[in-house]
Amino acid sequence: YHVSIACDLRGALISGSLVHHASCLGRSASNGAQNVTNGNTPRGDYTGYLDGPKPSSEQDAYGPYQYVRLTPKFSTSRSGLLIHGGRSQTQLSPINGCVRVFNADQKSIADNITSLVNNYHERVGNINIKVI
Repeated sequence: YHVSIACDLRGALISGSLVHHASCLGRSASNGAQNVTNGNTPRGDYTGYLDGPKPSSEQDAYGPYQYVRLTPKFSTSRSGLLIHGGRSQTQLSPINGCVRVFNADQKSIADNITSLVNNYHERVGNINIKVI
């Protein structure tokens, strides 16, 4: 599968073979540069797969459903990034470099990836993050 994520610093669209569109936020609380720890979400190419969900003690920050763990394809990108839900469900809260979505979208993304994998797609997909 392939997912394209287009983030402006206010919110944006997720699309690709998942055929799912969602608001997302790639702005950090510090609004720091993409190449610094806890800065804005770095654009670029990643592989990703479903992981989690996080333990209940962390679900306020990460959401209650499975999240997408991102691995940069090139060493110039930061590691440890996720596509996850959590926090307010009326307005997307800034994060520390990840891509935040609403919990309902987190569930839809996880359900769609699960369906693709169950229908003979690879477990690990390609993900492209760009800033618009």
